[in-house]
Amino acid sequence: MEDIRAEQQEEDTALNSSFASEEGDEMPPTPAKEPTAAAIQRSSIYTSDVDNSDLFTATHGVLHVIDSTGKQQPIHIWLGDIKLWTMAVEHVRMKYGCDTFEFTPFSSAQNWDKIHPELKIVGSIQPKSTMIMKNNPKESGNVDVGYTYIWMRLTKAINFLSNVLLFFFIVMMLMTGILHYVVNTYGPNYYAFDGSLNKDDYLDMCPTLSAHTLKDLIVDASMTPLETKSQTEKHGAAIVEDILTKETATQLREWTLKANQVLESTFVINNENRYHITPSHKEPEVQAALKEIASHPTFRPLLDSVMGPSSSLVSMSIITNLYGAEAQFFHPDTSGSSATHPDHFVSEYTLAIPLQDTTRDMGATTICPGTHKCSGLESSEDHYHKFMQEVYPDYDDEDYPILLDDEEFKEWLEYNYCDVSAELSAGSGLLYNTDLIHRGGGHVDPDAPERSVLFITFAESRKGKDDDRVFPVGTVHCLSYDR
Repeated sequence: MEDIRAEQQEEDTALNSSFASEEGDEMPPTPAKEPTAAAIQRSSIYTSDVDNSDLFTATHGVLHVIDSTGKQQPIHIWLGDIKLWTMAVEHVRMKYGCDTFEFTPFSSAQNWDKIHPELKIVGSIQPKSTMIMKNNPKESGNVDVGYTYIWMRLTKAINFLSNVLLFFFIVMMLMTGILHYVVNTYGPNYYAFDGSLNKDDYLDMCPTLSAHTLKDLIVDASMTPLETKSQTEKHGAAIVEDILTKETATQLREWTLKANQVLESTFVINNENRYHITPSHKEPEVQAALKEIASHPTFRPLLDSVMGPSSSLVSMSIITNLYGAEAQFFHPDTSGSSATHPDHFVSEYTLAIPLQDTTRDMGATTICPGTHKCSGLESSEDHYHKFMQEVYPDYDDEDYPILLDDEEFKEWLEYNYCDVSAELSAGSGLLYNTDLIHRGGGHVDPDAPERSVLFITFAESRKGKDDDRVFPVGTVHCLSYDR
């Protein structure tokens, strides 16, 4: 034993490359601290070259990894510092799956090999401060406990985070299912007019006409704001007389006829013999009209009662019908109405002001009062057949091409169903919901002048940043939407 101790003093720094720097300098030994004796089981099988094998004074030795099932032979690992016992055991348990660990204090790994040549040390665990690895750890058998500890903690953190994310995913899926059920059971119904609705469903969604004469739509100064709001929302339209003075209307019309030859005409249904221009609000004639509209004693309170204060002007254009312009098909400008889905869409109305006295034969706008509640009605040919079948019991879609060219049918359509034609004097206005079914009439009077109409669309302003309602589907706006 004396020889072994003397030998240890010479070999202590050379027993493993982990104890010396790459330059060969000796590393200071790790200060010993009292380990927890209860956590370390002293091996009673293997002999030690240390006289005092008390675990409280031992600083290093051999860790024995034992498989209690006996399926594999014990594994012997050099433990460079007994303070690393807990981390070493945890690491080895994860790596080898063993469940029993013992410790034999020893002076050096070389001395162990001499005394127990049949019990080879398969690797060493060294303090990180003295761990300098010249070779691949797998080749040298050394284990960087600091790295292993970090990897263990990282693995646990990843597992914990995965479990948290899985928990929240499950919760979100459950909440989504509950929300889907609640919305579909108790929320608003969106109808897609695809022909799948039966007649009763359709008539509930799209009632019959609410008015048959222009007189039913007139709003005057004698009515209270509540009365004007109720009447306008019922019919989806209102008539206000003399919004513009005759002089202002005439001046804007003269400017329009000149601008039609200069400004680019944009799309409009049945655009042959029609001009559709977007005037600048900076034009003096346009400014004069806007001032009279904003200050009109009947129209302004009506607009505020229907759409709330500070509604936004989002679109402005002028359409001119020349002789020969054909009547448009019946259509809404938008679909998805605040009348049927107030939590999803802002209210939107268009003001149409003829700039000259207008008759039916000049192409006065024809409206279908009450049909602004037909949310989702489209103007495609298939949907038009369905619409006509519901409105006219005798309608046959096989006759569709013939009926469109039949003058008697056109007359029946105009005067028996949507027979409310906005034959207004210059400067009077028609305010209608953009979901209202309507059409521009045809100009069939060769002796009548061109028909020019100023169209201004207003949108209800949102009520704060939390208001996420949107425009009705199909809105076309050329001005900034003021929230």
